[in-house]
Amino acid sequence: MNTHPAMLEGFHPQDVIALQDPALDELLGMAADLTCRTDPVGIREDNNHRAGRALHALRAYIDRCYGDSAEPIDQGLADLIGDLLHLCDLLNLDFAELEDKARGQYESELEGRY
Repeated sequence: MNTHPAMLEGFHPQDVIALQDPALDELLGMAADLTCRTDPVGIREDNNHRAGRALHALRAYIDRCYGDSAEPIDQGLADLIGDLLHLCDLLNLDFAELEDKARGQYESELEGRY
């Protein structure tokens, strides 16, 4: 079952994130109204909502770090993850443990198990 957002097909992580891209704006608009449905279309829509929430966070991070300079989205994500590692160190949290927990939640959401 493909529950990934189909609207971003052809988007490459090395693309510079313009943050004005219509496909990204559409995803940002989907960040609310999770329904936790279990049908294939509902699962895909809910996961698109989740991706939209993450994109809001990434957009804020990129705006804060890079301002107006163009940055590839994969570099922005890598920098954010690196900074999250620093935050985990500061808070004495085990990043690998949180990553495992997040992966399990992600896989459950792909299957519509909440």
